[in-house]
Amino acid sequence: MLIRVKYPNGRFDMVQDYYLEALLAARRVCRFQRDGIWVEVNRDPVRCAGERTYSGPERRGRVIPRPLELPVRVGGRSYRPFA
Repeated sequence: MLIRVKYPNGRFDMVQDYYLEALLAARRVCRFQRDGIWVEVNRDPVRCAGERTYSGPERRGRVIPRPLELPVRVGGRSYRPFA
C-alpha cells in the first residue's frame, strides 16, 4: 500500500508501508498521511517497529480459542476431515 509522506526538506513522496516504518525509525519523515489525515511525527502518537511496550488502553477483544466442531456441515453435507 502506498502512503504519502513529507520529508523535512518539504518534498512529498509516495512510499510503501514497510518503507515508511524504516523512514520513521531513521527519523527521515516529518509527516505522513493516515486515513486521509496528516500525522505529525513529532506531535502525534506513532508506532515504530522496535517498540514493544504500549501504555494506552487495551482496545482489542479477548481471543477465546474454540475447539473445532466435527462433523463440519458445508452446503448441506456433513464432512469429517479427520476421520
